[in-house]
Amino acid sequence: MLSQFGFLDPVDRNPVGTARVAVANTGARTGDETAQLHIHQRAGRTARPIRELKCFQRFTLARGERRTLTFTLGDAELKYWSGAERKWVVDPGLFDIWIGGDSQAALHATFELR
Repeated sequence: MLSQFGFLDPVDRNPVGTARVAVANTGARTGDETAQLHIHQRAGRTARPIRELKCFQRFTLARGERRTLTFTLGDAELKYWSGAERKWVVDPGLFDIWIGGDSQAALHATFELR
């Protein structure tokens, strides 16, 4: 049987600087997984993709092992290229964040950038 991984509840729901998530290997063997962090800005000066991959971490867990992963969110993860302004910009507003093993990750939180 292949290893199975569970993406559990976020360790905290205040990811203005960091987003942390607990992961566990619930399978019978040691295995590798890649955790992906996607964001979406609900409103801003321009339309943004529904889910943008901004961070990822590959990790190995032994059978039954549990670990907390930390993702850093800064300007590099929140900015986008504005064709109108011809520069990288960060708009304040409400963001959705998803963390999981792929782009369909269900583990969700929100944060507001002021």
